[in-house]
Order: sequence, then structure tokens, then C-alpha cells
Amino acid sequence: MKINQVFQHIFLSGWHRKILITLLVIAGFLLSNSLYLFFGSRFSSAVVLTNTYQYMLIVHILLAVILTVLVLFFVTKHIVQIKSKQEEKHKKIKLVGSILLAMYLYLVVSGVYILLNANTEDNRFIFISHQIAALVLVFSYLLHRSLVIKGIKNNGLIWGSIFILLPTVVMFSLHYREINLDAEKYVIAVVSPKADKTEQLFSPSQARISGDAYIPAKVISQEQTTAAMVQEYHDKGFMESVLIGAKQCVRCHQDSVEQWSVSAHRFASFNNPFYRRTIEETRKKHGKKKSQFCGACHDPALLLSGIMLNDINPASAEAQAGLTCIACHGIATIDGRRGNGNYLFSTSASPYLFSDTESSSLQLLHDYLLRAKPQAHKAQQLKPFFRQSEFCLTCHKVSLDRDVNDYRWLRGQNEYDSWHNSGHAHNQPMTWYEPNNARQCQDCHMPFEQADMDVSAKSGKVRSHRFLAANTALPFLRRDNTSVRAIEKFMQNDTLRTKIFAIHIPGRHLITDFTSVDLSQLAGESIQVDIIVRNLNVGHAFPGGTNDSNQAWLKFTVYADDKLLYSSGGLNSDGFVDPGAHFYNTLLIDRNAKRIAHRNVLDIHTVVYNNVIGPGSVDIVRYSFTVPVLSPGTALSFQAELLWRKFNQTFTDFVFTDKLNFPVTKITSDTVDSSTPHKNNPLAWQDYNDYGIGSYLDGDMHAALWAFKYVTQLVPEKMEGYLNQARVYLTQGNFLETEKQMRLASQKGPGNARVVFFWGLLFEKLGKTNDAIDAYRYTLQTYPDSRDVWFRLGRSYWLSDHLQEAVTAYKKVLDIDPENQQAHYQLIFVYQLLAEKTPSSNEKHEYLQKAQLSTKMYEKYKPDENAQELVYQYRRKHPHANLMSQKLIVHTLVNKTL
Repeated sequence: MKINQVFQHIFLSGWHRKILITLLVIAGFLLSNSLYLFFGSRFSSAVVLTNTYQYMLIVHILLAVILTVLVLFFVTKHIVQIKSKQEEKHKKIKLVGSILLAMYLYLVVSGVYILLNANTEDNRFIFISHQIAALVLVFSYLLHRSLVIKGIKNNGLIWGSIFILLPTVVMFSLHYREINLDAEKYVIAVVSPKADKTEQLFSPSQARISGDAYIPAKVISQEQTTAAMVQEYHDKGFMESVLIGAKQCVRCHQDSVEQWSVSAHRFASFNNPFYRRTIEETRKKHGKKKSQFCGACHDPALLLSGIMLNDINPASAEAQAGLTCIACHGIATIDGRRGNGNYLFSTSASPYLFSDTESSSLQLLHDYLLRAKPQAHKAQQLKPFFRQSEFCLTCHKVSLDRDVNDYRWLRGQNEYDSWHNSGHAHNQPMTWYEPNNARQCQDCHMPFEQADMDVSAKSGKVRSHRFLAANTALPFLRRDNTSVRAIEKFMQNDTLRTKIFAIHIPGRHLITDFTSVDLSQLAGESIQVDIIVRNLNVGHAFPGGTNDSNQAWLKFTVYADDKLLYSSGGLNSDGFVDPGAHFYNTLLIDRNAKRIAHRNVLDIHTVVYNNVIGPGSVDIVRYSFTVPVLSPGTALSFQAELLWRKFNQTFTDFVFTDKLNFPVTKITSDTVDSSTPHKNNPLAWQDYNDYGIGSYLDGDMHAALWAFKYVTQLVPEKMEGYLNQARVYLTQGNFLETEKQMRLASQKGPGNARVVFFWGLLFEKLGKTNDAIDAYRYTLQTYPDSRDVWFRLGRSYWLSDHLQEAVTAYKKVLDIDPENQQAHYQLIFVYQLLAEKTPSSNEKHEYLQKAQLSTKMYEKYKPDENAQELVYQYRRKHPHANLMSQKLIVHTLVNKTL
């Protein structure tokens, strides 16, 4: 049957026939295009996006728009023509035609949705159904034509197939030719060996780039400095209104960018007045080269572009960039667990067309391509390790070496190891408390947050890019009260707990029920109040970060009725905290025994004290005072408040010429009135357990045993009381009592890996090294990344003369913690023994070389014993620092000052 006869059979006019022919030609090419797009993304890597593929995506939309216009003309006329046909055969044709039209309408609707929305997991059904609808459409059309002309000739199918497949073959040819000619262009997730050349460019920072030279600052900042930006800097001291470094990202990730815009990460460089003051002093005193040590984590736009080696204009876009989107998402690999900005920054260009265009229309095309095929973007910008704490250690684990301080290796802030070696990470069998589920840094600092305008949202939420932590100073400077409140809420969310636990009265037992004694009868006597401060849910030590300038402390007050009797930890009128308060901070000194007070980290020589509370651990704060003369029956009330301020007043006064008082946050508090009976508390056993933990850590074994024994009375079904008693007895060397309590703990927690680990410690003490090895190997089934278990296993292997196994265990420790001085120290002896035992001269030489290397590493990481003289010198001049350096601290209250 001739084509004209077919068209006449279905009552098509001349112009209508021409529309149909045009429509079929475009539809045929669109089908070819669709086949290429469908199979091209499946027969090549998901991250391969050739220009051919992207242009065909654009062609796909253009053809679909033209086709839709033609279909509207054709269908409108066609429906009118066949409306009057009522024969049975026409009913079937109409039914199939209706399905055909319905499928096309769905294709249009889903196509518009796809055009406007990203191909994410939440939207995957729409994309898949769009493809299925296209397949149904093809078969519906063939059936429709078959019913009209009573079958389709084989010749028609053959020529139609050729017409469709030939362009498809051409597209595939261009696709693979492009890949073969420029294969490296399509390696999106750069994995590069260590680039020694670029490491030298950025030393003493450990940052590297995948290229071989500096990169333009605009890669990270994405902005050129404007007069308006400079004016804002001079007005405020920082740039805020322009989202430097987020110009491209905000088009698809509005919510994430909005969250980041108020974060401390954004204000990490010269847009942070505190950092700016410190880094400028560092550059002035130690030189521009050494300032690069800070640049990898604070100033990537300045560091990676080479600007940091020159004079820096703080009123420039690159100096005000902070940690932009690409500064983090451009990191391709992490080099081990050393920290100090030990990343490889990828210089790979975007695989998408028009990525750098300033044209709004071309930006729309770019965004369409990215939304339609986001896999390449995701592979480039979201590496698997971004979801792991190892990503955070890059900048939140710090050490200073000789090339930085002209002295020796020193540990700086280190939230990573504090977390990794804790119950929160499920890596520590010696933890006092272990949460049910292990947590990464991202679980606390990047919780899921509602995101209605972000294409990466899953179920309407994204990982928060506010990076909430404890820096209330920066949003306070910006008058961003919303962020201040959010940070305070984050800190107050069941993170720590204070408990006014007990009173010590001379000649009496410890009193935990304050109503059991009339304190008014003790006038003239000295009593002591013990306060428990427990780290409940901070995944690392509290406080974390820059603890030489951070300020956390306990405020304690004693009242008789409404009259203030004693106070510790109040604020003075000049903004300084009572110098006799119980502080949670780190006191550092330089080589002249002067305090490090201005974040001058390159001058650090040693630590006087580091008073922090480990994850899941406890601190006991003790206050002693004389009971004044009181009226009979007068009750005393006690209040303890754990307070926080970012930063201390000394550092704030160093940064600002004008007097500024930053907000003080009450993290937690407790109040006890000696006339108010205690309420029943189902978790009271934890209070006694906490008291035992704090006493044990302070070396007060008598108080620790008393508390742990009371735990077994309150909750005899739990293993904690028995296991913790065993810890005390093991420390005291009472192995008979240790074994007794271990057996009880094993009954309450049969097979518990934490209990088995302590059996291993006991076996070690008893010289049963084979039993210890079995216990440690069993523990590793639950705690495979515990550095402490591997270390004890290595020591047991060494003692039992299994030297190669000892080497393996100690190397595992160093895989987890490369700077573990004790593992390096033990390896010295293991290698020396191996050298003595081998008959091979070559092996002997090799083992002795390894022993020398271990000696070198141990000498590097061990503390400088000579620095202790400076510590003693400082402590002699500063009585309160001397008190805070003690293991068991008692604050004697004298004045009732606020």
C-alpha cells in the first residue's frame, strides 16, 4: 500500500500529511538520540561525560520541544477528523491512539519535571518512568499504525530501523572517539601519588595539589574584588553580603549554601578578626613562609594560589573567602592520619559544558546538564571519605614540627584521636560508657536539616553545613543572634552534666543526702563540696579546639537564704573570669616560661596543664570553705554552673582595641538546697559510678571503691560496678580481688568484649601471656581498630617471644596512630631481638636499620623532659596554675566575690 493511500485512509489532508512526515522524521531522530543517551551512560563509566553526550542531551530537549509543537497541531486536527468514526475497527484504533497520546502527554509532563529537577534518588522514579513511557509509546505507535493499515510491511520495519540506528551508531562513534583521544579529561575523581613538588610549594603545610604549579585564587573564591566588597570590609571588618566561593553552587544548593553562609568554616580566613590578628602577628614575627602552616585549613585560596608568600590585602575576595564550597569538596585524597591539612586538592576542571560562563542562558544549559546527569558531579564533589571522620581530621588534628617552631614535634589540637580512641567510635574497650551506636563527626556536627530548595536533599533533608560547634564569638560579631542561639542550643543538648554530689564533713562519712545534717551546727568547721562534671555526649574531649584561648569554667556559689556567702568563677567588671576558678582549658608556655596568650602557636614550648574531660569521662571539682555562723536551722544552697565563652578576655583584648564582652553560655547547671529532700532518681547509680570514675582518675582509690561498691548495691544486675572495682584493684596490684570482681562482671556480661579485655590485662600481670593473647584477640573481634588492644597484644606477643606477630601488632597501632611514641619505642626492642636471633647477616642488618628508624621516630615524638624545668618555674610563680596542675584539686573558698 502506498503512503498516500495510507494517509487518505485515515483522512489526512495534504498539509496534515506533511506534518506527520516531519513529525515521524523528528521522532525517529529523537528515538536515536534517546537510545544513545540510555545506553551511552550504561556502557561507559558513570562519571564519563563527553561533550558529545552533553550536546545530545541539549539536542534531546530541543527535538522534544519541536516535536511537542508539531504533535499539538497534528493531534488537534486528527481528533476532529476521526471523531465521527464509530465502526468497531475505529474503536480499537481510537483506544490505542488514546494510549499513544496519554504516553506522549506523560512524556511531556515528566520531561518538564526532569528539566526543572535533578536526577536524584528521590526523583529516580520519574526518570525511570519517563524512559518506560517512551518505550510504551514506540510500541503503541507501531500497534496503532498496524491497525490502520492492517499490518506493517517488513521493508518498512527494516528501513525504519536503519533510519533510527544509523544516527545512534554515529553518536556512539563520536562518544568513544572523544574518550580515546582525551582519556585523562574524564578521570573525575583524581587519585594522584604524592606530589613532592607541590608539597614543597606549600610547606610547612602538608597540602598538595594534583597539578604541578599554583592555581588561580578564583578557582576557590569564584569572585573578583569589587568596590562594594572593599567598602563592606572597611565598615564591618569582614565581607558578608557576597557569598564568596558559592556563586555557582547556590544555583542548585540554596539551603546548603545558606547554612554554610553563617558557619565558622566560611569565616575561617582574614574575614575572621581573631584569626587575622593572629596570622598577621605570625607573619610579622616568623615570616610569610611559615604562615603557610596555617593556610591549608584557614586560607586555601591564598595558599594554593601562592599569594600567601606575598603581601596579603585583607580587603580582597581571596583573603575573605574562608573555607568555600570547593575548598572542601575539591579535596581528592587524604594522606594518612597525620592531619595538618594533609590533603591533595584536585585541579580537575568541571566535566560539564559552560561551567565558567557568565551568560545566564548558558548557565541554565549547564545546570540542566548537571541536573540530568549528576553522577559525574557527585563523583567529583562527594568522595566516599567525606562521610567519615578521617575527612575532618585533615584540619582538626594538628601538630607542630621543627620546620614550624624551630624546636621539636609537639601535639596541637586533636579532636580526631580523642574521638577515635573512645566509646563514641566503638574503638575503646576501656571506655567507662559506650553509646549503643558508633558515631562519626558528621553525625553530631552535620545532622540532617530540612532543605526545601536543595537538589541534593534526600527525603527533603541535607547534612547541615552550619557545622555547629562552640564558636559563639563570630556570629556575635555579625549580630547574628539566630546562629548564637543555635550554637548555644547545640551545646546545651544533653552534652554535659553537672551534679552537686556530696559533702565531706571532718570525722564523718561522705554525705550525699544534704538534708541529713544541720549545717548551721557546723559553724567554724571546714567542709568540702564535691561536684561531678560528666562528659555525656561530646564525642571528643571537652572542651575541644583551641583550648589555650577557649574558656570553659565552673561557677560555684554558696547562699544562706538569699545572702551570698562564697563564690568562685564569677565575672569581674572588666570581663575577666575570677582567676581562682576551676577552668577547663590548656595552659601553654613559650621557651621563656611566658604564657601563650595570643594564639601564637609557633612559640609553644610545652604544656603546664591540660584540664579537659575525655569523651564519656568525668571530672570531680572540690570546693572547701568554712561554715559561717548561721541562725539555727538555716539552710545552705549550692549552685554549680558549667559556663563557656569563646574566647577568653585576654585574647579578645589583644584582637580588638575597643572593649568587647562576648556572650557567656550556661551549658548545664545544678542546684541543691540542704533543706530539700532528694527526689528518687532511677539513674542514681550513674551518679555514684561517675563519682567513682572521677575519684579513680584523681588517684583517690578509696573513694572510687566506695562508689563502685555502692553501684553494685543499686544495680546488682549490671556489670559496671564489678568491672570498675576490678579496675581499681588491678591498679592497686590486688590481683585476688581483681579476679573475684572480674568473675562477677563476667557473670553479668557473659562474652562482653570490654570484660574480656580486662581479663587480658589481669593475665598479663599474672604472667599468663598466652591467655592474654587469646583475650586480646577475642576483644579485637568487637574492637578491630582499638589502638590500645593492638598495643597490649603486641606487648604480649613480645613477652611470649612471638616477635613477628609483635611487629604486626605494633604496626597496626601505627596505622591507626602514626605518632604513637610507645609503639615506636616497643618496636626498637622487638627489632633488636630479631636481629640477635637471626643467623642471616642481611636480615640482621635490615632489623638493626628498622630499630634505628624506630629510635628516630620515638625520639621525635617523645616529650621533652628538659621542658619540665620551665613548667616548674611557671608553677612556682603562679599558684593557681600549680593547683590546676594537680591530679586531685581542692579549691579553697575565701572571698564572696562575684
